[in-house]
Amino acid sequence: MTFYIETYGCQMNERDSEEIASILLMDGFFEVDSPDRADIVFVNTCSVREKPAQKALSATGRYLKSAKNKRKIVAMCGCYAKQEGERLKERFPDIDLIFGPQQIKDLPNLLKKVICEKQMVVDVSDSGYLSKEKFYKSSNAVSAFVNITKGCNNFCSFCIVPYLRGREFSRNSTDIVEEIKERVSLGVKEITLLGQNVNSYNDDLSGVDFVRLLEMINDIEGLMRIRFTTSHPRDVSDRLIESFKYLDKLCSHIHLPVQSGSDRVLALMNRKYTRDQYLRVVEKLRTVRSDMSITTDIIVGFPQETDDDFEKTLSLVRLADFDTAYSFKYSPRPLTKAFRQFQDDVPPSVKEERLRILQELIESIAQRKNKELLGSTMSVLIEGNSIKNLSQFSGRTSCNRVVNIEIDNKYKKDGLIGKIVRVKINESLKHSLKGEIIEGEKDEKGRCCGNIA
Repeated sequence: MTFYIETYGCQMNERDSEEIASILLMDGFFEVDSPDRADIVFVNTCSVREKPAQKALSATGRYLKSAKNKRKIVAMCGCYAKQEGERLKERFPDIDLIFGPQQIKDLPNLLKKVICEKQMVVDVSDSGYLSKEKFYKSSNAVSAFVNITKGCNNFCSFCIVPYLRGREFSRNSTDIVEEIKERVSLGVKEITLLGQNVNSYNDDLSGVDFVRLLEMINDIEGLMRIRFTTSHPRDVSDRLIESFKYLDKLCSHIHLPVQSGSDRVLALMNRKYTRDQYLRVVEKLRTVRSDMSITTDIIVGFPQETDDDFEKTLSLVRLADFDTAYSFKYSPRPLTKAFRQFQDDVPPSVKEERLRILQELIESIAQRKNKELLGSTMSVLIEGNSIKNLSQFSGRTSCNRVVNIEIDNKYKKDGLIGKIVRVKINESLKHSLKGEIIEGEKDEKGRCCGNIA
């Protein structure tokens, strides 16, 4: 049988989709690139914000309508499936399977009930969530996600994650290192470590904390780059900041969600840090690595947010000088403290206007910073062909900027994929850069790159 997965939401959901795919592939299923060609369609849902949740619901309805004529199995999984559970049967009486993040490892048994026993199955329990078994391996790629923690203990008042993905636990450090070594043996050059709060990683059995884990991964032969996401500002230690100085594979980029620039709103959000504490972390990071790229998440229109609170957010954005930011209008999420205790009292029109102003500011800073890179030479890991232009290679710098490069005839079409090249930046676009490969140069660590490293 064939399957197709449509994913909404964060990198954790992307990694869950990889895990679903790898389980099915090992069980004899075949992945296809179109829902029309699939016997089973999975919609992996997000519940953190309203917009992706609604998109997932729309997609599920569309696939169910198509399935009536083609005998297709439709499954909904992920955080929204966990949140709604049995209630989804009322909206989608013809759906075949509903399961949560905790049930991924049991997917073959769930599908057996659907396919062989013709059952409609709903399983969104918490059973098995604390299993510390190795995660399944995804297919070969230049870059790959690796989970190091799951769940969260922070309980920010706006966030539904702890209620859907459970309390935080950390994987065994030996398992993580062995998985990364296996990925590298298959051609992976860059690893992104995933967790709701990677900074709080702690392997109780070995005493390995997050910085020590980074050091262990940095020693893996053949691995070129290490990234991680997401970081809670409260838990960015001086040791972690210092690690950017001496770990040569650790990329000069950190995603550090601030959410608001107002101390009053931060307290309502239960973020457990102040505006000044956040800005001190930003200053320390840029002192350690002058090329440090800092990105963030920001919510506008949180309950009780005033014009003055919003102005403080704009002020923080200017001071932090973010390379880019992901900004959203607040939407109440069931189960959260904000949903239970706060009135959603900022009018939709005010939220919309604040978001527009914020995004214009974020865009102007990002464009300025991109233009400042014109004429510079940067190390770029080539990930593949550009999605929009197959005549170009596409890759990322250490500071997480996307760079597109025209494919020169002297290079074989796939000869640079998975390699680090030195690129002179010739053009600054809205969300990316363009450049040309420079031969015979060395990167900032003195390693010979030439045209291929």
